[in-house]
Amino acid sequence: LLTRGTKTRSGEQIAEMMEAIGGSIDGFSGNNSLGVSGQVLKQDFDQGLEMLVDVLTRPTFPQAELDRLKAESLAGLKRQEDDPFSRALLGMRRILFQDHPYRFNGIGTKDSLAKMSRQTVLDFYQKTVKPQGAVVAVFGDFDAATAKSKIEKSLQGFQGKPVKTEVSAASIPSHPLEET
Repeated sequence: LLTRGTKTRSGEQIAEMMEAIGGSIDGFSGNNSLGVSGQVLKQDFDQGLEMLVDVLTRPTFPQAELDRLKAESLAGLKRQEDDPFSRALLGMRRILFQDHPYRFNGIGTKDSLAKMSRQTVLDFYQKTVKPQGAVVAVFGDFDAATAKSKIEKSLQGFQGKPVKTEVSAASIPSHPLEET
């Protein structure tokens, strides 16, 4: 949902602006990370960076987009139920990672998706997305010092709560989509 709307742009405007410069921007998440990636031509670095910072630091998580993505996730669950390999993989994960969030399929369950609200997503974003522990990587034909300076300047207002650095088995949070 990060790329589906910000305080300054709609999801459609984001897509149109990136298409106009021949670039792309996507949100991603996995078991251990989440973020935004973008691709632009060298001459469009400033516009691409501006867009990336906008979607990372000012998302609005529009309800219509959340509803659409929930429907897509439910369809994904149905596909997994119909696919023997996916079912076997999920079964293996449940056996190998019995008391760990890795036991989940990454989509959630019908019940957890039904319970997910815009506020749930916003709360998760505010708790999770912060500069501490973030990684910014730039690849391509560019001047490293200039890119670093532009990135640091663009992210100056990116604030977050301190991150707890101590991890133990007892402190690992349960999966946000876990059934209660």
